[in-house]
Amino acid sequence: MKLRTLLCFALVICVVSSSETPLLLAPAAEKPATPASSEMVLSLSGDPRTLDPRMAGDVVSMTQCGMAYETLYEYDYFTPDRVIPCLAQDMPKVSAGGKQLEITLKQGVRFQDDVCFPDSKGRVVTAGDFVFSVLSLAAQPDPVGWWALEEKIEGLDEWRERAVEKPDLPMSVWGDVKGLKAKDERTIEIILTDPNPRFLHTLCMLYLAVIPKEAIERYGDEFERHPVGTGPFKLEAWEAGQGIVWRKNPNYREALFPIAPAGHTDKRRYEQLEGRRLPLLSKVTYRILAEEMTEWQDFLAGQIDVCSIPIDKYDEVFTKDGRLGPLLMGDGKFVNLHTPDRPVIEYISFNMTHKSIGTPAGEKGAALRKAIGLAFDRQKYIDEHLKGRGTVATGLIPKGIVGFDEKQPYPWSVYSEEKARAVLTKAGFKVEKTGSGWKTTDPDTGAQPEVTILTRGTTAASKNMAAFIDDIGPKIGVKVAGECMDFAKYLRMQEEGKGHAYDSGWILDYPDAENILQLLWGENAKEFGINSSRYTSKAYDELYIRMLPLDQTIKSQCAKKMEIIQSMMKVLADDCPIIPLYFDRSKSLSHEWVYPYESCDFSFATAKYRFVDEDIRLKKSILWK
Repeated sequence: MKLRTLLCFALVICVVSSSETPLLLAPAAEKPATPASSEMVLSLSGDPRTLDPRMAGDVVSMTQCGMAYETLYEYDYFTPDRVIPCLAQDMPKVSAGGKQLEITLKQGVRFQDDVCFPDSKGRVVTAGDFVFSVLSLAAQPDPVGWWALEEKIEGLDEWRERAVEKPDLPMSVWGDVKGLKAKDERTIEIILTDPNPRFLHTLCMLYLAVIPKEAIERYGDEFERHPVGTGPFKLEAWEAGQGIVWRKNPNYREALFPIAPAGHTDKRRYEQLEGRRLPLLSKVTYRILAEEMTEWQDFLAGQIDVCSIPIDKYDEVFTKDGRLGPLLMGDGKFVNLHTPDRPVIEYISFNMTHKSIGTPAGEKGAALRKAIGLAFDRQKYIDEHLKGRGTVATGLIPKGIVGFDEKQPYPWSVYSEEKARAVLTKAGFKVEKTGSGWKTTDPDTGAQPEVTILTRGTTAASKNMAAFIDDIGPKIGVKVAGECMDFAKYLRMQEEGKGHAYDSGWILDYPDAENILQLLWGENAKEFGINSSRYTSKAYDELYIRMLPLDQTIKSQCAKKMEIIQSMMKVLADDCPIIPLYFDRSKSLSHEWVYPYESCDFSFATAKYRFVDEDIRLKKSILWK
């Protein structure tokens, strides 16, 4: 199975939602008799690359595509690891041992009004539209989202090979796909190559958003700037470098704000929204602000509703005990602080093919890898360089994902300089105290080991990481160095298997441990694969294959999956091809007129749930000017 290459983060300021309870929250207001139309103003660090969901592989583009497009399924707003119907009427009917899915569309869902349709009136969505959308994705010569479907649907890969070979011919030339069929106007049949419980997550991805053939034919290459979907908002304006404006889709299907779980800390506020028709906002404006300080100043002026906190402003924003200070609180001012943990992991992957640090180095190579993990003070790095925007990764799997086990931490993630030196000594290295530091030598060669860890960029953050890596060496007597390089060169070094180790990161695409455990699967160690460590282990691969068909929504299979993952982690602990560092924790602010909002890092279509109280904005925004 070939999977996508790791992409660089694209910063998007608007995605700062939180499933965690805000540390501070404005008092609840009386429930209004009727919902007031409202506008929300957010910011982006740059223009989206595209508004074509088939090609939107970065966060900025995905967020904007989520305004106009929808998928068959989506994630529950209050339980973001739970899949629920979106354009589909119900959950799929599964047969043939999990290989065949039958999906019925909701009745009467219409595309947005657009000139691509007769009389500019959006028509009803059909099962054929989904089939067309999948085929149009597969037919793209280099679609960002193809990895989500590759080798999953019977006959689709072969169909794609024919279509890509002669892209100038219409798709109809290549006939039907055995595993993809519109049985009637509302019924879709999908036949999978293998049972795959994660395919439901695939059907939540915007790559598979339903798009109309008419829009592709009308706009051609300009389709990427003319979104036509079934989503809650319609594009009103996009001025490059300035901003993007979305208006409420007046023909949006009936969808209501869900009921917040009993006991939810923000239940009282959410009760004012429950049962209201979505979207709640009448307008969403994204201002494009390339400079972080411009965004910050505009937030302080009340001109932007949500904002991340610049790291060099932390001392002004927070008091010594971690509370918001007078800059943002008092004199009638009030903001909400959000600190959600995110399914994003930072880690060090070792080049397991390298003769001095990888598998060829035997027990001594393993000891070096483990010692570096033990000597990396994660909490110090989080406190000093991230200003608390992270949590120590005691394993590869984030909290909240099946497979997370805080009772069995990855042994090389627990900070201990003494244990690190003991690991080196046990492997046969000579570790000696030298003044204020240590020196480790290999008795076989008389040389001091050297390890260089490449960091993916030349930004201040990358330089901080490199400097922190440099400080590991004196603790264990090994010459450990961090080397900054531009991202393109960094990727080339990984792809060519050059270098000792890499400072790496991964954003989970969906809430399943498989999405991160695949990073160490042997099949992905092949050229240009996402297994950057080039790690191969028969024991690990066999466990990985056993895990794949298990459905974690079924209690008995979930328990079995947990057991297998624990065994996989033990294999990794022995071999140590990777060192988990930390999981991301974002820190952001919203003005008191912004209602609470939940986090779903796996969804880019949550703007429909947002709400702004215009009465509070009118009363309080004057205090920020």
